[in-house]
Amino acid sequence: MAISERVAINVIIINENNIIIEYNGTYWHGDPRFYKSSDMLSNYTAKTKWDLDKNKREYAENSGYRVIYIWEYDYLNNKNQVTDNLIKEIYAFKNN
Repeated sequence: MAISERVAINVIIINENNIIIEYNGTYWHGDPRFYKSSDMLSNYTAKTKWDLDKNKREYAENSGYRVIYIWEYDYLNNKNQVTDNLIKEIYAFKNN
């Protein structure tokens, strides 16, 4: 699988634990809580973007990484809860 050469990625990679943390923008990644599959996001439908994101996630997981997503809407509306959940997920993954 090839990832497009024109991809903006907002990620943190923790190599020693094979964890990728990706911050997904509400619009650019078509948060399914706000967009229908047929909605246009720039040059793609939301469904197309979801499929691209799914392929990217599968590629990372098949390469041995655990992917944790943070949605822009969640972070902007509850930073403390999102941060707490992120820390818990990282520790849970490290201890498995």
